[in-house]
Amino acid sequence: MLKLNEKIELLKLLIIKDRLRMPEKMKAILKPKRYKFAWGGRGGSKSTSIAKAILYRANTEKIRVLCGREIQNSLQESVFNLLTDLIKKLEYTDFEPTKNIIRNKRTESEIIFTGFYGQEKKQTLKSLEGVDIAWIEEAQTLSKNSIQLLDPTIRKDKSEIWFGFNRLMPDDPVWIFKEKIPSELKTEIDINYSDNPYLPPVLVEQALRDKENFEKGLNDDYPHIWLGDPIGLSERNIFRLSEIINAMDREINPVGEVQIGADIARFGDDRIVFYKRQGLKVIGERVLKKLNLVETSNQLIEFANYNKNIPIKIDDTGVGGGVTDILKSNGYNVVPVNFAQSPNDSNKYPNAISEMWFSLKNMINEVELCNDIELKSELATREWKIDNKGRRCVESKEDYKRRYYKSPDKADAVLLCFYEPIVKINKVKVIDNFF
Repeated sequence: MLKLNEKIELLKLLIIKDRLRMPEKMKAILKPKRYKFAWGGRGGSKSTSIAKAILYRANTEKIRVLCGREIQNSLQESVFNLLTDLIKKLEYTDFEPTKNIIRNKRTESEIIFTGFYGQEKKQTLKSLEGVDIAWIEEAQTLSKNSIQLLDPTIRKDKSEIWFGFNRLMPDDPVWIFKEKIPSELKTEIDINYSDNPYLPPVLVEQALRDKENFEKGLNDDYPHIWLGDPIGLSERNIFRLSEIINAMDREINPVGEVQIGADIARFGDDRIVFYKRQGLKVIGERVLKKLNLVETSNQLIEFANYNKNIPIKIDDTGVGGGVTDILKSNGYNVVPVNFAQSPNDSNKYPNAISEMWFSLKNMINEVELCNDIELKSELATREWKIDNKGRRCVESKEDYKRRYYKSPDKADAVLLCFYEPIVKINKVKVIDNFF
């Protein structure tokens, strides 16, 4: 049996261990990157994990931390209370909270708090120098002006900006800002209650109860509250968010023909995306970037397991035509699809891409898609309208990219994977593979 002093030492060790205890996904916040984005629904421990990381660093080195949010009329609206509660719980002895700042007496670190709304007029934020970490909580409410003011202000060498948020709208300024930043400069953490092994049982029960009610059609808030999905979806969106979530949660047997859809890009910011399905179940995905046509063709051949009989539907627009030619010349069963080509049913749709969207819409309650937040976002946010002939017409890719600053590459590849064009998929003569 442990003696009293041994129990005290053990308790101290447990407290020290708890100072950096967080879900595995959140540990990426500890690695150096200029920009760090952590988003998701309730119970993922985003805020607590970020607060723990900041307190740990401020207790081991001298740093200056700015904790901000869009609107802060008092410290009660900031993360001040979260930090001070953790200081007590984790038994940090060198932090000294005052009315508007937290200092560490030993390391001389300081944590300050501010709101950004109206700063473009006050210009007080520009006077903040030497900030090592800027932590923006509730970043989904951050305005475009505040982001444009914040980013160049935090300019100390090796300084970082951390964003924690639960998405509100598909085009939240912080989300668009994240999408425009090169991958080598940012850490992205998508975390929800299912990723948090330390979630109290009462919250687990609540989450599962809300999920069950959502699946029964009794609760529309579950995806936003617990999964961090945006709520600002309009009646113009082709898919309901619940349809996509159910398709990603669905489990069906892979029965039927294997087919592949490939959305092709070359060197630019757009991605090369392949999806493979068997019957109505997606069984494979590959995402690539900055490959030439031969490299892309080799990857696609490998993705098809060198099986020349599998139908491969390729976005034949632009550079995709080069991949089509290479695979065809090598004997592969390629079906070129131009998104602007005539649809199977020209009375309902003006072009193939519109028909592709609504074809998937018609089968969404039967298919199984891979659970991917980017695919979910791209499928959920595409809009449509009625053209002058009364046909359903999906918005152009250019219009979509103007709103979200990215190309819907994953959605396009899934559409190709499930599309059945009029063109008969013929078996082609197999010739020697020169790759």
